[in-house]
Parts: sequence; C-alpha cells; structure tokens
Amino acid sequence: LRGPIVMAARFDNGALLTGLVADDSRWGHIAHGPLVSVFDTPLLIGNRKDIVKKLNAMKPEEGREMAYRVAGLFVMQFSELIL
Repeated sequence: LRGPIVMAARFDNGALLTGLVADDSRWGHIAHGPLVSVFDTPLLIGNRKDIVKKLNAMKPEEGREMAYRVAGLFVMQFSELIL
C-alpha cells in the first residue's frame, strides 16, 4: 500500500467540467460547475459487511498502476468503473 487509500473513480457523464476547480479566494472552496443529480452518480450496493467483502476481493487492472475493479460494488449502470 502506498499512502492513504482513497476510493475514487473517473466519472464522465458527457458534461463539460468547467467550474469544478476550487481556489483560495472567498467562497473559492465551492465548485461552481454544473450540478449532477445523485441518481446519475455511482452508488455503492449492499450493507457494510458486503461492501467490505467486495473491496477485499478487488482485482488490480492489468497494465495500470493503482487501478482496480470491484465486481458487484456499484449499480449496473456504473459496473465497469475502475477505482
């Protein structure tokens, strides 16, 4: 393991991502880009025990550093996400 573990995935719904950069200005911590409905974002499936079991079984993505697939973790629409 290298450094802290952060679960993240590239998510592109086709929208331009302008305005999603924060800075140190007043209110700069708030991204002013387009809002995305929670229903259009990846959701974890299962209870804590099931999610931990799936995360413990994640497989590295061949040929890519620090990239993993986790079977059955997300709803079908996002089942191919690489963490």
